[in-house]
Amino acid sequence: MIHLQNNRIEVLRAMLVGKQIDALLVTNSFNITYLTGFTTLAPYEREAFVLVTRRNVYLFSDGRYENKCQNLNVKYQNSSTNLQFRLLSANNNLINHIREIIKEENIKILGFEREDLKWSEYESITSGLKNTLFPMDRIIIQNRAVKDEIEMKCIENACKINDQSLIELIPYIKYGKSEKEIAFLFETIVKNKGYELSFDPIVAVDKNSSIPHYNTKTGGGIIQQNSIVLIDCGVKYKGYCSDMTRTFFVGKISDTLRKTYTVLQKTQQQTIDQIKEGGTFFDIDQYCRKQIADGGLSDYPHSTGHGVGLEVHEYPKVSTFSTEKVTQNNTFTIEPGVYYSGQWGMRIEDTICLDNKGNGTVLTQFSKEIMLL
Repeated sequence: MIHLQNNRIEVLRAMLVGKQIDALLVTNSFNITYLTGFTTLAPYEREAFVLVTRRNVYLFSDGRYENKCQNLNVKYQNSSTNLQFRLLSANNNLINHIREIIKEENIKILGFEREDLKWSEYESITSGLKNTLFPMDRIIIQNRAVKDEIEMKCIENACKINDQSLIELIPYIKYGKSEKEIAFLFETIVKNKGYELSFDPIVAVDKNSSIPHYNTKTGGGIIQQNSIVLIDCGVKYKGYCSDMTRTFFVGKISDTLRKTYTVLQKTQQQTIDQIKEGGTFFDIDQYCRKQIADGGLSDYPHSTGHGVGLEVHEYPKVSTFSTEKVTQNNTFTIEPGVYYSGQWGMRIEDTICLDNKGNGTVLTQFSKEIMLL
């Protein structure tokens, strides 16, 4: 994997040179992982930083990760990337380290991740440094949107594990089971296989399924006779996520539910069939919403999809606000839904990749036919 990180760093450097930026401070932990392979236990906390300059890559962390950083240093010794570890401490904080490096490498303009840096952090950096700070907008996140071969394989494997785990869950989706039980059982199945969840699974029964991002942890739904059960779940493989939603029916299904599900399933498949390289994610979103409307259903209050990778929600966005074009090796979801507040809802979601022929390929293969349990 080190050669991939080397390539990613060189691509980033070329972008910085093109924008006349001398160095970039990377604060987003997933971007740090993408560039260096370094991971922390709490990715949404500030446990590490990276500074990419024209000559070097500096990794900053505290004593909790010193051994891990040193081991990573060894892996980079015979590579084209000069990775240097700098220990953060009370006496030598990030600003002090950066100030030294700026002097050593004659850095004039320092870029930072505009979408990630907190205002308090920005104030701290600006007060501690005399350099010109330049906001960089999604510079690494945009690179992450196009997966390489190894990333694609990891996501494919995550999807296969997701499929199999949901298959194993089916016998437990039955009368009397609670949402929390089903969610716990899915997590147990995944962890017994030796893998992690992409996110806490959503299990929503009956009226709770009408809430698009229902919180199963605080819910108390119980499966009844003729219940509708929505399950949104994902698995990680080597740090890469899958995401899939299926809607099940326990007992009998009414004509209304059957007709609605049929329209939803057809809409999702037609939308996937429309995905072509060079098209826009905005057009995909609009097409899906039009098919929903033409089928006589209400519009859904969320995006049609989102990118999937190191994070379960990342770029590209498949939404009304999308500006990006569809590119080979983009990996994203298509997830139209129908929600009737206080009654019921249903959603069908798959993880999709744009293959080398420029078509959308479904990676999550769990059946989307009406399933009566």
